[in-house]
Amino acid sequence: MLRLMKGFSLTGSDSDISIESFIPQRDGDLEVITIDRPGSIVLQARFFSEIVKKLPMSTVEIEVEQNHLTIIRSGSAEFNLNGLDAEEYPHLPQIEEHHAFQIPTDLLKNLIRQTVFAVSTSETRPILTGVNWKVEKGELICTATDSHRLAFKKSEARY
Repeated sequence: MLRLMKGFSLTGSDSDISIESFIPQRDGDLEVITIDRPGSIVLQARFFSEIVKKLPMSTVEIEVEQNHLTIIRSGSAEFNLNGLDAEEYPHLPQIEEHHAFQIPTDLLKNLIRQTVFAVSTSETRPILTGVNWKVEKGELICTATDSHRLAFKKSEARY
């Protein structure tokens, strides 16, 4: 789901797990995103990510027309995607503020990469098919095991 407020919010979800990233409209004095009309749209992640990978320019324009037709432009490239009404899409539960933390994207990718290799691929022990995330004392602790391998990584988390 794409949502524009005072920036650009991108949410990915498969109904079991969701992740949200936010790009603010301004970075200091620099305007990063120009918003003509705020709004929301749901796009199929597979098509949207393939389009984004192929965009020729660093500047991207996203326009939503009638019936949720979404036009993505970059340089001379133009892509049309059929979207869905964001109001009909299930909303993510809001995390209570005292449980929220911030971590740089690259660091999060590294934490996942350095622990996910130890996750079990066998569905016979579903408790071992994920990475355990725990935040305590200002640290994010990630642990994974398949009962043969153990991965443990921790990093600073800002509240």
